[in-house]
Amino acid sequence: MKFAYVFLFCLSTFGVYGFGFSSDTTALKGLEFPCNTDSCVLKNAWDLAIQLPRGEVDKSFKYASILSNIGQKNHDTLSVVRSYIIHGNINLVTLSRYDSVKYYAQKGLSVIDTSLGSSELARLYNLFGIGILYEGRELESLDYFKKSQRIYENLEDYCQMATMTHNIAKLYKSFGNEEETARHIKDAIATKTTFDCQDNISYMYLNLCAFYETENQIDSTIKYAKLTLLEDKAHNSESEIGPAFMFLAKAYNKLNVLDSANLYIDKSIRVAKLHENIKLKSYAYLNKSQIIAQENIDSAMLFIHQALQFARPNSALLADIIEHKSSLLKQQGKYKASLELMEEANSIRDSLNGVVEYGEMKSKEAEESAARIHKLEKESILLNSKSNRNQLILLAVIILISLVSLYFFIRFKRWKKMKEEQLVNIERTKEIALSKSQMEMLRSQMNPHFIFNSLNSIKSFFIRNDQQAAIDYLSEFSVLIRKVLENSSKEMIPLSDNIQWIKHYCALENKRLGNSLHYTVNYDLTADFSSILIPPMLIQPFVENAIWHGLSKKTKGERRLEINYIDSESNYIICEIDDNGVGFPKDSLSPKSSHISLGTRITDERLQAIRTFYDEAFTYTILHKKDQGKEGTKVVLKLPKLKKDQFID
Repeated sequence: MKFAYVFLFCLSTFGVYGFGFSSDTTALKGLEFPCNTDSCVLKNAWDLAIQLPRGEVDKSFKYASILSNIGQKNHDTLSVVRSYIIHGNINLVTLSRYDSVKYYAQKGLSVIDTSLGSSELARLYNLFGIGILYEGRELESLDYFKKSQRIYENLEDYCQMATMTHNIAKLYKSFGNEEETARHIKDAIATKTTFDCQDNISYMYLNLCAFYETENQIDSTIKYAKLTLLEDKAHNSESEIGPAFMFLAKAYNKLNVLDSANLYIDKSIRVAKLHENIKLKSYAYLNKSQIIAQENIDSAMLFIHQALQFARPNSALLADIIEHKSSLLKQQGKYKASLELMEEANSIRDSLNGVVEYGEMKSKEAEESAARIHKLEKESILLNSKSNRNQLILLAVIILISLVSLYFFIRFKRWKKMKEEQLVNIERTKEIALSKSQMEMLRSQMNPHFIFNSLNSIKSFFIRNDQQAAIDYLSEFSVLIRKVLENSSKEMIPLSDNIQWIKHYCALENKRLGNSLHYTVNYDLTADFSSILIPPMLIQPFVENAIWHGLSKKTKGERRLEINYIDSESNYIICEIDDNGVGFPKDSLSPKSSHISLGTRITDERLQAIRTFYDEAFTYTILHKKDQGKEGTKVVLKLPKLKKDQFID
């Protein structure tokens, strides 16, 4: 993912890591309270914990131990819940251990009274939402964030409500819902301003600035970058100054106001050096290179080398830097070296597998805090282990007996059904084996067919003596063919991968047609196409037919191609391929017709094998648009929503 919008799901209050117990005397050592009764100590421990700065992990851990020890002794559920909250927060803020964040949130939710709607419940919902977010469960995370937001609203804690509104905005950004993203960030800022909540306003301005930068709304980018600087200055904070300067530089570079762009990017570099912010240094040097590349490629190359020094290995940022260096080499006429770097950048992006980097690099102080926490945790667990040993042994025995009983019960059920299923399985296995071998043979025929057509396109550029176009086409073709070869051994691929591949293929064909092809690929951004599987190279032959046999032969008027992926309410995905090309005679709709391309014939045979193998109805319909008084052809494919758990290996 290209870096523009910063996602940092961190609480602005407190936190400690680990879960352990120590004696009251040990926990209270070094801490002073104005009282010595249990109720007073518990209240003071909680009040002090939520006011501690982020780096005070040792004290936070001791406060959590006090709450847990005294709470368990007095059967005070609220105090125990508060200790879980502290443990969850330190895992979030200091260590970024999201599995532990989820663990402690679950512990708290298992004992708290959810009907009361307390601030503690709101904190647990927020922690649990963050924990499952990093497991890729975005929709569930959004639900828990909204629950937390509603509780804070009912409690009239509008500052915390605004913080949750901001977290929700960042989730909408990950869904691609730009309208909801902007609305929620603005609501959060308005609430913080109305109720004089001074925490995190500059950070929200910076996120809004980043949002508008990705939307290419330059005036709004400049506006919110400057508001970030003003807010930081008003509160003597410098945490967002460097990124704000960088966004100003990028905005003025887009406006071609190079003096201002250079001024702000130099300020961003100085801030990065002053605070030893390695990641900001790398981004700033990259943007500096992009700005001065218009005037001096040699100087731009020097800055790109500096950016490479600070970029983290195998990161999206490193891929962006290498891609920019590739473009500089291309401008210098070093096409071979440029192509090699572009392939390296694409290789890095492939290795990331779409993983989004959440948060900033952890500082040396955070690592030292983590080490201290681990030490305290081990000591506490050792003290508590003896008292819990008997309970653990009893629990282990109960679990063991249950598992053994479940094992024999399942085995008995399987044995009972085995005889009935054997005959059915034998016949089904024979049928599937035959269909699978047919699919593999037909799938292997599709790749040479696609490569042959693409090589014809490259050949046409050389015939026209357009070497530069051929090189550009070959560079993009190498990316496309790598994906084809990767998928050649796969029976199924995610539908989301297919959509991206079709976009790339259309762009490649558009180059061959001299950018005369007006194409669109439409799909629902909120639909989960990554969990739906389809055979590779299934849709491409129909798109190829539309371009090669319909649109390429069109000599008059605009060449238009529209590809729609529709997530219907049924168990099917509808794919429409609609062109305004020359069309073809009605008799060519027959599979026996000589007009049908080799790719379409192979696809017909693959679909027949797939229907047998998966017992699902993959169908398509070709509509002759001349019957409606229109130009072109429309193909409608009906694809079953095959999930990963349905896939037969």
